[in-house]
Amino acid sequence: MEDVKHRKWRSEVKLRKSAESLLVDQFGIMEERRRELECYAAGKNCFRGRLAGKPLAFDVAQSLQCSIEYRCQATVQIFSGESGWTELLEKSSAYYYWSQLVEYRSIVETAPLSFSNAVRALAECVFWGWLDEARVLANEILLLYRRRRFSDVRLTYSQPLNHWFLRVCFEFFDLSFDGWGQGFHGDDVEHVGREASDVALNLDLLLAHWRDADVSSLTDGVEWLCEYYVSRTYLVEGREFANDLIAVRLPILILAFFRLRQLCGVPIPQPNHSLFAPNYVFLPKSKPMYSDGVLFSTVSRLRAQEIPDLGEVRSNEKSGENRVQAGLWWRIFPFY
Repeated sequence: MEDVKHRKWRSEVKLRKSAESLLVDQFGIMEERRRELECYAAGKNCFRGRLAGKPLAFDVAQSLQCSIEYRCQATVQIFSGESGWTELLEKSSAYYYWSQLVEYRSIVETAPLSFSNAVRALAECVFWGWLDEARVLANEILLLYRRRRFSDVRLTYSQPLNHWFLRVCFEFFDLSFDGWGQGFHGDDVEHVGREASDVALNLDLLLAHWRDADVSSLTDGVEWLCEYYVSRTYLVEGREFANDLIAVRLPILILAFFRLRQLCGVPIPQPNHSLFAPNYVFLPKSKPMYSDGVLFSTVSRLRAQEIPDLGEVRSNEKSGENRVQAGLWWRIFPFY
């Protein structure tokens, strides 16, 4: 029975049908991207319509977006009650991780990047237990945020949940940052000094106690987090999970937060919320990062010919100075 409390929370049936439609609509594009990637992995170049001045790695990053197909297939299976969705989602996450890293290294500094996509890739790495890859991606996000490369970090697109999760990750990986809300399109200076909203205060409390050994100190906060997460899946502009079909009912970001607690050796909360009622909402066992022949050959060729340090932690002169300035980050969330 569907949860009637949240009228705007899309049902599993609607999400499955949306994924099925997307698979049909995008079939030709995904098939072409997959063929191009297989061609590149085999040592050839068969990219069509290359943009002038773009490095070959940019085309590879676009072809790695065939991960959308695997994600849609996983969405159909999970909301049809079928098995096998974890393998498809794991494959999608791996392809998506590499697509993001390659994109960061192949797009010019004058072009904006998606903060939402970056945090999604990071959360999925943590969710699967790919800690080395998560560390690399967290460092990349830090470097890009410092350079104001993200276009969706302020005002309507301030993404409170994604920012909160990134702050938790930065603390876990001992990374320091104080430039919240400073993005590609400028600063959120017109809202500096406003009183913190209830959402920001709740997220601050969760941040302050995120690795407490006493899980009871998080009970109320996690219940609120689940409720707020559901509201961020609604089809409203700027909501973190509005356009991510599988994440509407599978709270990967919250489960990734639980993974970080697990890695700290503290108990994982057991939410009493409808978001966690389905049997597909669970934290999988940690495993090495997914790879296959095409992905392995693609990454190997990129390292050999274009990006030698792809997948490695790049130097970060300010890492190691743990703790972001408290009380400043909430200023980028004026509307929540």
